[in-house]
Parts: sequence; C-alpha cells; structure tokens
Amino acid sequence: MKLERKIDLGYFCVARKIFNSRIMDWPPLYFKLWMYLIGKVNHKKAEIRGQIFNRGECLVTYEELQNIGSYNIGWRKEVPTKSIIGNFLEKARENNMITTRKTTVGLFISIVNYDYYQLVSNYESNEEDNVNPITKQYKPPIINNNENNDKNEKNILNNFDNLIIFFEDKLKRKCAIGERDVLIKLANDYGEEDVKRKIDYASNKGIAYVSANYISTMFKNISPIKKTANKVSFISCGKCNESGYIFTPPNLMIECECHKKYTGTSI
Repeated sequence: MKLERKIDLGYFCVARKIFNSRIMDWPPLYFKLWMYLIGKVNHKKAEIRGQIFNRGECLVTYEELQNIGSYNIGWRKEVPTKSIIGNFLEKARENNMITTRKTTVGLFISIVNYDYYQLVSNYESNEEDNVNPITKQYKPPIINNNENNDKNEKNILNNFDNLIIFFEDKLKRKCAIGERDVLIKLANDYGEEDVKRKIDYASNKGIAYVSANYISTMFKNISPIKKTANKVSFISCGKCNESGYIFTPPNLMIECECHKKYTGTSI
C-alpha cells in the first residue's frame, strides 16, 4: 500500500465537547477567530525575534484578526471592525479562554488550558465517550437558579450579541453599557429585526451622533409586539416608516398625512 504524503503545516486538536460549549451560542465570527487562535499559538516553546513564547502563546494584531475574520459577499469584502474584534477578545477573557497583554508590536495572547486540550493522551477513553455528540439526543444545559443577578444580566446580553454587534458596526463606535440596556429592551418589546432596521435607517441619515436613545424615539407611538399581534399590517406610503413619522435631523419628527387618515385597515 502506498503511503500518502504527510499533511503540511501540522495539526491541532479540537475536543468534541466544543459543541456543548458557550461559543456555539456566540456569533459565527467568534468561532472562526477562536479556531484561528488555537492554530496560531506555538505548540512548543520558541524564541521569535528575541521574544520567548511558551506553548499556547502567540502575538497577534487587530488588523490580523480583522483580515482572518473577513469574508466575501459577491465581489465585496466584508471586514469586521476593531470594535467587533475587541468584543470577541473581551468575551474570551471573561469566559477564561484566553489571557492577553498589550505590547508595542501587538497583542500577546495565551490560551488557557492549551496543554490539557492539545495532549492527545487526554482523548483516550472508552467507546461511549468517543461517540460523536451530534448523534446523541440533545440535552439542554442545566440552569442554576441560584446564580446572582450579574450572571443573569450577562446571559441576557449574550442573547443579543448580534444586535449589539450590528449597532457598533453601523455606527462605527462601541456601544455603552447603558445603551445596551436600551437596545435589549427595544428588542424585547418590538423584535430584534425591527430594531436593526431602525439602526440601519438612522445610520444612513448622516447624523453626527446616533445614540440608543435616539433609536428609542423612532419607536414613539408604536405599541410593543405583544399589544399589536392582531393589528392589520399597514402599507407605508414610502415617505415614512411604520411609526407614521418622517424623520429630519437632528431629531425633528413630522407626522405623515397618510397615517393621519389611517383607521386600522390597509390602504
């Protein structure tokens, strides 16, 4: 039997338990960046340009991670912002996946428990443990009802990561904690997709500074979803959105004539 040529660039281990980890609930970009870091770090102690790197350590830049996280949409290249990369690194630190240290030439990263997960002998077990977890019946994670409010707030925030990332990407700035609370409340009341549409609309108006509170004003006179589930849909005249207002910077709202005549049925 002819032996196949060895695979270039080596390999690294990925435990199947990753399918049950928190990263599976995060934006897909985070998974891509995480895989890159696992493959990027040194698998043994090395000296690079006078800098000593231990096993599981490497040096990266924001621009490098932006390039890795980019993807093509047709002929257009979508590149994640530095704010989005920062959010990934912050979340990875909070979940004890990495430790970081700033340097003059980049970001020094060390992957926590790298030795444990990259040691092949740690994967030797019985057949039951090696069954692909995807083929097993899914078991929802057990929620500890005794967790404190801070952890509960973080879990709520995690559910709206995509909305926060969308807000920061459109407005080219980091979303403040208070603004996150406003956006999450809007998403709960009106739906995440409607909030994203309002953010997109405001970002295209050329306003110098768009805050989460400004987005909130765009929902004025719109009842929350739970109160309007049976309402007949309204066809906009094209000048305004569903709220019935035409927005003129910097915060001037003019009620549209077609909505003044609206009686609750489609036109």
